[in-house]
Amino acid sequence: MQNVFAFRDKIIDEYSVFSRSFSKISAHDITEEVEKQYNAGRYWPEPLIQINPSYLQKGSLHSLCCERKHHSRP
Repeated sequence: MQNVFAFRDKIIDEYSVFSRSFSKISAHDITEEVEKQYNAGRYWPEPLIQINPSYLQKGSLHSLCCERKHHSRP
């Protein structure tokens, strides 16, 4: 899978083309405003990244890194 943020951008680009394909706005001032709103990202906010406290905790970051080093040795 590609970078998750690049994937998000691709989905938004495709959805933008799709959502704009339903109608043709004849009024120039309304078209400008709609394009302004699309370009400002009104219809797709920035991604939300959160920490989920429900995940099982397996130790500190330090201990997990040490464990990884131990398992990656030949």
